[in-house]
Amino acid sequence: MTGGLSNAVSNSFFLNFERICLRVLIGAYYQIYNKKEYDIDWEEDQFSDWLINRMNKHKLTLKYRLFIYPQSLIRKDAPPVDDNHPKKSPKIDIGFWSWSFINAPAQYFFEAKNLCAKDWFKRTGTKVSSSYYYNRYIETGIENFRTERYPNGSLLGYVLNGDIETIVQGINERLKFTQVLIQELIRDNDYEIENYSFFFCSKHVDKRSNPVKIKHIFLSFS
Repeated sequence: MTGGLSNAVSNSFFLNFERICLRVLIGAYYQIYNKKEYDIDWEEDQFSDWLINRMNKHKLTLKYRLFIYPQSLIRKDAPPVDDNHPKKSPKIDIGFWSWSFINAPAQYFFEAKNLCAKDWFKRTGTKVSSSYYYNRYIETGIENFRTERYPNGSLLGYVLNGDIETIVQGINERLKFTQVLIQELIRDNDYEIENYSFFFCSKHVDKRSNPVKIKHIFLSFS
């Protein structure tokens, strides 16, 4: 992504691109939430699909010629064999891509997970387990970013019941008793986009004992 640019300039471009992606996401969320264009029984792929639909109509998507797409295959700069075989390569829920910033494509990703503060039943009678959602958020969300299976991006939590503060507390309580290498539990991040302040971060250690900061964004649909 850096091309021939210095690290400082490259980081500046990336942070600007990240903020644009976040503005598009939050703008689409407000439209869906305020108009109640969703069903609480939806699976996370349905929430993501509808967000992508609305994000593709956002004014910044047109201005910066963003390409926003679902179930993005993460490709490495290596031959498609062994762990890089397309059948084994990880997929992430939402991808952003643009050529409008530097002499290589800018990319950003969101991995989405449904979350709930308490167990509940869908209209079909299916029971939804809050513990299952919490554990899955950690095991296939946080862990995939911590181990760099997923590249630059953020975790996206769709909150189906309870408030966001309760959700964060629930994840943190489980993080204390997992094998995930933690330096700092999820806490408020000094970030606000489109008058939306539910941005958080946690700090971990990767496989090489290097520090990793993971960003978390929670969207309430409760």
